[in-house]
Amino acid sequence: MTLKVLFRSKEHVIDFSSDIVKAKDILKHFDLSPEYAFVVVDGKVVSEDENLKPDKKIKVVSAISGG
Repeated sequence: MTLKVLFRSKEHVIDFSSDIVKAKDILKHFDLSPEYAFVVVDGKVVSEDENLKPDKKIKVVSAISGG
């Protein structure tokens, strides 16, 4: 499955060998921990186990903290 993912203001086209891709697979692709980043699909935050579809708007957001 091929997905278009917006991450850090750039669109990335990612090819996966499986027909089932979960949000956690996207985070793993970018070497991100689910503790510090999350996946947004069509404007809604989804769980790590959410199955993704190529016709959806997918975005990865890094959680930023400061102190």
